[in-house]
Amino acid sequence: LIHVPATSALELSASFFPHLYHYWPKMPMWTETSVVGALKALAMQEVKTRQSQAKQERKRSWQNMERAKRRGLCRHIGVSNYPVEFMKEIDEYKTEPIYNEQQELHPLAQSRDVQDYARKAKVSLTGYGTGVVASAPLAKDIAHKINRTPGQVLLRWAVQKGIHVNPKSNQVSRLKENLEVLDFALDDEDMSALDGLDVPKIFYWNTSVLVPQASAAKEEL
Repeated sequence: LIHVPATSALELSASFFPHLYHYWPKMPMWTETSVVGALKALAMQEVKTRQSQAKQERKRSWQNMERAKRRGLCRHIGVSNYPVEFMKEIDEYKTEPIYNEQQELHPLAQSRDVQDYARKAKVSLTGYGTGVVASAPLAKDIAHKINRTPGQVLLRWAVQKGIHVNPKSNQVSRLKENLEVLDFALDDEDMSALDGLDVPKIFYWNTSVLVPQASAAKEEL
């Protein structure tokens, strides 16, 4: 079982809309700045007025998952798109460990604070979102050099960092291609070059807006 940090319809909308604009082609892109900006501003204002309530709701959700695990309804429990601040919050009351954090993780959005916390807290990571990098010239150049696809290069980057991946595909050929990332390795030069693509942007779920007094360093694309 996994849990997301949104505790109200507004929080859910504000964190999800950046993803919606890049996932659903019918969304008119000219409205993105105004719609996402307005939702972000409203959500951040709401966060200020209901910090205690939101924290208690996240706590209850986590404790419900702990009960589910104790009853044998699941093997592990974890979180999805949880900022480090909220994972530390769970540390205050958890009786079961956070097994996994599902997070947007690819060369353009490496969330290094999440990676550092997960490494120290022994939380496994599952990354998603490599599709937004597949057209990057660097990914194409590396793929051409080693006779692989850009998608394979990006998945291999995550695997070599110890990040689990959940690529989306229902085509047999693509599933086979994804499994082939276990058959090769990227050299240090290519890994370092991909690391250099990191930018302070969020392409999918922007839950950083739900953290009280969150840093403005991360912004939506």
